Amino acid sequence: MKKFYLFFAAALMALVSCSDDLETPVRVPEIVVNTPQITVDAEEASYSFAYEVVNPSSTGVLTVESSADWLVYVSHTESEINYGVTVWENSEESRSAVLTLKYPGAEDVQVTVVQLQ
Repeated sequence: MKKFYLFFAAALMALVSCSDDLETPVRVPEIVVNTPQITVDAEEASYSFAYEVVNPSSTGVLTVESSADWLVYVSHTESEINYGVTVWENSEESRSAVLTLKYPGAEDVQVTVVQLQ
């Protein structure tokens, strides 16, 4: 009978020491853009495109960088990026540049802007 109590105590200890704590999944921020490439006219103009930050943090701030002087980041809201382009006077070829969207913890997203001749 003593062995039974020892076995029962050991089994009880094993059950108590096991944890069923479910870890809270880590919510990684993600930048979503439905238009990875945008084509614009040769004239100087302002444009915008939609984006979304999925699983945003309470302290995260979106930043946007342009790869060229002629592609100018202007501002953004919680769902839209506003940018402009300068006039393109070369009638023989188009040009392209990239807007890079950055958010802490998320992979950078690049949007290519092609300006037609």
